[in-house]
Amino acid sequence: MKRFAFRYQTLLEVREQAQRREEEKLRRLLGDQAAEAADLARLESEAEASRQAFAAELGGRLELDHVLTMHGCLDAHAARIEAARRRLEACEARVLNQREVLLVTQQEAEVLRRLKARDFEAWRRSLDRAEAALLDEIATLRHTRRSV
Repeated sequence: MKRFAFRYQTLLEVREQAQRREEEKLRRLLGDQAAEAADLARLESEAEASRQAFAAELGGRLELDHVLTMHGCLDAHAARIEAARRRLEACEARVLNQREVLLVTQQEAEVLRRLKARDFEAWRRSLDRAEAALLDEIATLRHTRRSV
């Protein structure tokens, strides 16, 4: 009997390649997300350090120039932090979208893998039946030769 050949093998390979590409995109996006989260944490710690430095510098004194400088600096930190939060949220949205795309490609490949397994089992059963029929025929021929 001929060897097993899955009729949609090429399509399965294409779907698996697409799955690997989508997994790689997700890995890159997760790396970007981690970098954005680290940047946000760095900006927040810098803002906190600036607040503490200004508080220590003022030492309970209320000088208008220092207070205005402090507010300007803290406002700039807040703007950078807000921008970093927006970038992080956008990155998280891209990651979520990519996970959905990856899920679809995984499902498409899985359907073909199941079909291949089912076709292989059918081929295996037909091979077993053919082998059993051949063994029955051999046994019948031996019995017939011994009887004669």
